[in-house]
Amino acid sequence: MKENKDSESGFLAKSAEIAGRFGRKAMELANIAKLNAEISLEKEKVRKAQLEIGKIYFEKCSDAPHPLLAGCCDKIKSSLEAIDLKKQSIEAIKHRKNDRDSGELSEE
Repeated sequence: MKENKDSESGFLAKSAEIAGRFGRKAMELANIAKLNAEISLEKEKVRKAQLEIGKIYFEKCSDAPHPLLAGCCDKIKSSLEAIDLKKQSIEAIKHRKNDRDSGELSEE
């Protein structure tokens, strides 16, 4: 009977040890996940600040950019011009549609 109790207490001790190891490992993994999330947040802050620097630089210096940034400024200007042309096309389409709709109403 004593032997049975010894093996039970040995089993319980071993189980507690294993549970403790799993608990420590779970805490380590939780801390790693938390730190990775914090790193991601900091990276996002850096990305946003860099974008803001780029916007400010473009607004202030795009007419006479530093030679290293001239190509980027040209790409931005080209894209902005393309956007304006596409917006004008949209407005022209809307205007034509409105003219047609107005003509159809006045014919009735």
